Amino acid sequence: MTRVPKRPRLNLPRDLEVAYTLGRMGVARVSDLFPLYWGDLSTARFGFRRLVGLDLVRSFERNAPSDERWFSLTPKGIAWVATETGCDEDELRAHAGIRRLNLDAIAMRNRLWAALIIASRTSSEAKLSLFVDERELRRRKAPECSVVPDALFVLVSRASSSTTASFFVELDSGSERAAEWAKKAAAYREAMDRGPLYTVADWRIISIVPSLRRATMIAKVVVSVGIGTLMYFTTMAALGGGHGFDHVLWRSDALGAGQERPAHTFIQGLGLKVCRKMCAAWGP
Repeated sequence: MTRVPKRPRLNLPRDLEVAYTLGRMGVARVSDLFPLYWGDLSTARFGFRRLVGLDLVRSFERNAPSDERWFSLTPKGIAWVATETGCDEDELRAHAGIRRLNLDAIAMRNRLWAALIIASRTSSEAKLSLFVDERELRRRKAPECSVVPDALFVLVSRASSSTTASFFVELDSGSERAAEWAKKAAAYREAMDRGPLYTVADWRIISIVPSLRRATMIAKVVVSVGIGTLMYFTTMAALGGGHGFDHVLWRSDALGAGQERPAHTFIQGLGLKVCRKMCAAWGP
């Protein structure tokens, strides 16, 4: 008698939450998402294999055996998540291939995104209320705007929903030259002088860098352009372990002056005003 293999079963609500997050990110690795939904990496790998077996998620071939696999929703997965959550399918993305993607930048963005979610779960002071990626920002870019950040996120105070802090994100893998950073910093300074940027009236810039040495180099550039109090730096290592709201930020002017310890957090010490107005169309 031939035994029929058992079809994988859904594990709700976790599978739906994982699929929704994957759809928002577009592509992700198990290591990006396991701290959000699983207690250990091996269980997370098993969970992803189930979702692949259900044809809700696809995996991509690795360039080398030591590389992590990348995953994305399938068209079936997009439709399932949209139906079950009631979200618009435009909120979600599915990739058929990853060859043309900047995977280093996406990994940094995903790590930041996950770190903010984890920190929000345990913080009594603030929570993440909005995270918008480059694709959405590019769609909403005004003709006169000369800068397209890698992401925008907004934190809101748990004590008062009118108290928020908005951050534009610049991801640096270590390959951009100083001249490119000077050009980018000048564009932000121009945007600051012109008024709201992507409808955000009061904002700061967070740059994720591979090392403190790299941050120091960029800090000297942005200070020379005149936005030393506007840009902050953090590293991938500093964001790990649920420490997203701890002291993980170096401010450009302090870093350029030789400060070696991060003195700022996302929710304290930034001197932001109480009220930030955003276009209601962005939503939570």
